[in-house]
Amino acid sequence: MELNKVVKSGIKIAGLAGLAGLGFAGYKVATKSKELKEEFGEVTMFKGRTVSYAGEVFVGDSVASMFSGMVIDLRDSTIEEPAVLQIYAEFSGVKVIVPDDWTVKVGGNAEKSGVSSTIEWEGDVEEVPQLTIEYDVKFSGLEIKRAAEVEAEEEEDFYEDYEEFVDDLEDASEDVAEKVEDVAEEAQKKAEELAKAAKDKAAEVKDAVEEAVKDL
Repeated sequence: MELNKVVKSGIKIAGLAGLAGLGFAGYKVATKSKELKEEFGEVTMFKGRTVSYAGEVFVGDSVASMFSGMVIDLRDSTIEEPAVLQIYAEFSGVKVIVPDDWTVKVGGNAEKSGVSSTIEWEGDVEEVPQLTIEYDVKFSGLEIKRAAEVEAEEEEDFYEDYEEFVDDLEDASEDVAEKVEDVAEEAQKKAEELAKAAKDKAAEVKDAVEEAVKDL
């Protein structure tokens, strides 16, 4: 009896500790969210999101992502003066897409994260739009690419999806053809059974008529 009380007491304590832990974690996330919203212009948490600057003159911005996937799309924007994009990411994946004629300088802090850029910095050239990306990423991935690269990947993905669709359609057509063939075979079998039954019935009727005639 005493042992049961101890076990039940332990379960209650563990449950309360678990709830307290969840509450503390929720508090930490809420506090972090508030801090990020005060510091950054765009904040994304626990979802996927695309931030587009289409049709805008980009003068700089700051974005933050936690437990999310974020695409920063600068493809259809322009730069009149060198601009800075600040990125903070924690447990997230962030992709930055820039116009083909921009040059991009990348630098920052990466803690247990991966950062890749396929764009070379061409230096302070007035004729070339200049973007500086300053990042602070933790347990995240940051990818910076030109629009042409992304569009080529999207086109490749489209054709892969199309080929997969065609394959699925062919498989479905084969399944339908097999089912139609099965139905046709079943129908033919049923028709043959009905024809045989009708023939047998006709023979029975003929025999009955002949017997009746003999009896007259």
